[in-house]
Amino acid sequence: MDASKRGWFVGLMALALVGCATPAQMARRSPGYGGRSRPVSCLAGSLESARGILEREVARTRRLSESDPATYEPELARSLYDLSDCLTDAGQWEEGLAPAAQSVVLLRKLAIAQPERFEPLLALSLRYVGMIQGRTGRKDDALASIQEATAIIARWARIRPGAFDHQMASTLSYLAAAMMSLGRYQEGLEAANDAVERLGRLVKVSPEDVEPELAWALSQQSRCLSELGSREPALRAMERSVDLYVKLARAQPGTFAPMLSRALHELAIGLGNVGLHQHALEAIDQALQIRRALARRQPELYEPDLARSLSVRGIVLGDLRRYQESLEALDLSAELYKQLAKASPSRFEPMVATTLRNRSIALRRLGRVQEALAELDAATELFRKLAGAQPATYGPEVEQALKLRSRLAGDGKVEHTRVTHEI
Repeated sequence: MDASKRGWFVGLMALALVGCATPAQMARRSPGYGGRSRPVSCLAGSLESARGILEREVARTRRLSESDPATYEPELARSLYDLSDCLTDAGQWEEGLAPAAQSVVLLRKLAIAQPERFEPLLALSLRYVGMIQGRTGRKDDALASIQEATAIIARWARIRPGAFDHQMASTLSYLAAAMMSLGRYQEGLEAANDAVERLGRLVKVSPEDVEPELAWALSQQSRCLSELGSREPALRAMERSVDLYVKLARAQPGTFAPMLSRALHELAIGLGNVGLHQHALEAIDQALQIRRALARRQPELYEPDLARSLSVRGIVLGDLRRYQESLEALDLSAELYKQLAKASPSRFEPMVATTLRNRSIALRRLGRVQEALAELDAATELFRKLAGAQPATYGPEVEQALKLRSRLAGDGKVEHTRVTHEI
């Protein structure tokens, strides 16, 4: 789909989302517990109501399993999964980890006695736990969980050829994401390529079920290619992903609008990486249309995404030499990140520091040297604070900021910190 047609569609969808009664799902999910539908209460809109219902169900099945484990432990595992799924839909990733991990413990026990029935479910739950671990910064644990899930599904795929093709393909996408989060981009690319190839075959047979998986796998492939320096192939993969998400969001905006906005955000980064800055601006503006609509409805879920896209917009506008507009976008991003950091400093203070550093560059390009230096000093102090806890991660950021200061005080010929991909 060309950019003008996509822009027209995105505008209509953003308007529709403002009045949509059903909350959009925050992120792509594993296909429910054993492939069954998600609990109606989780989709109804009230987190507290849904959480209460599911916690009571967990308590009920836990009580029953104490007297009759053979009958009720499978139900308890399922109830714990449902509770976790509901919490993570609301962005409560830390709270969602414990019930998901408990579900895995139960399924391990059940799989010993009945491997054919419970090992495939154990693999799906491990994959889901890995996703949560990744979102909460437990990257090594995430990779270990997803690698175990991959090994289980691969074993069953050998035992029952054809029965686990879809699960194997989608799990490889998760494996690619986990590899990338640890900087293992070549291994991530191999997993993503395998996923795309498998899903490309499956989508011909069952497009409705497989297209969401293929869109996500293409985005993982694009990210790996970009990190390895293959920017043109990365851009082509992301364009395919965006086209699929446009198709999916046309049919189900409440479900796929968040993922379309993410894909458009990534597309903007890819376009900027190959010097197509005007096209990058169009893509990030389309992402922002959706993300503003989502953030108005559910700020606690979507303001972080909005802040990220505002930051990208600021950088793209800087590439286009529209420096005042660049500063304005970065101002908005910085304010959002500062508000978010009050509630979750460990998650958002690094974004505050990076955005302040980029603001300092925008200010210097406008000739506001003293303001630029003051902004960079604030970013440097924040990086120093972060380096106290994580020196390997943030020590280099402090060094980079100190080098940047001398350049800002000199001729001012500097570039923004390039945008990283979303996680």
